[in-house]
Amino acid sequence: MKAFLLLGSLLVFLNAVKGNTEIVNFQAQEVLAVDLDFTDAWPELNATSSSLQLNVTSARLGSMLPRAICGTLDQWQLGNPQTCPHEVWLSLSVDDEGWKHFDKFTLRLSWPAFHPTQITMDIYDPTSLGAFTTKGTSSNTTTMTKTRRRYARIQMVHTGVLTPGIVLDDNSRYNVPFILTLEPLYFGVLPESVLPVVCAILCVILLGLPIAAKINGGLQTVVLEAKRDFIGIRPPKID
Repeated sequence: MKAFLLLGSLLVFLNAVKGNTEIVNFQAQEVLAVDLDFTDAWPELNATSSSLQLNVTSARLGSMLPRAICGTLDQWQLGNPQTCPHEVWLSLSVDDEGWKHFDKFTLRLSWPAFHPTQITMDIYDPTSLGAFTTKGTSSNTTTMTKTRRRYARIQMVHTGVLTPGIVLDDNSRYNVPFILTLEPLYFGVLPESVLPVVCAILCVILLGLPIAAKINGGLQTVVLEAKRDFIGIRPPKID
């Protein structure tokens, strides 16, 4: 099992070498639902649409972005990013029928290596957002309904160390394109996207074991005969 998990981790690493990658894993336990109407305008990841590409303007080098949720979150949208600058919010619909039998998920963010950026990702449940929004309690009420839906916040700060040979103007330097992917975790650690590769490798190993055993037996016979010839002992005749 340890070898299996190591193989999965290696595949994830190899998939990330073409760019920078940030990953956050989270559990999808049921919590009380909160009526957050303003999140309907946010980008969403779900079982049928689990990946999307976005752009965010990163903060300047040395900036310290607030860890607290911004007070104007209920006004934030992709078309109105200045309300919560240098960050993006999205809804994670892990309640979908195709994902109901998974308890753990991973959110992966990949961006070009020539954009030196520090990424911070946080996962929130509905009750956490309900406590910080500026809408009244009549709009954000907790119900007895339960949900596994989560919300993600991504913050970006420019680190100022450009890749040698890459020249970017000021606008392009801070405008970071990235891809977000939400996946369930098999066995709690293995992303869905690498599962076919792992299965293929395991099949190759299983099919190759008999061949490897036969080759190993032949090599052992050759080595034994060579050793006997070397010490001048004739091998016994086998009927």
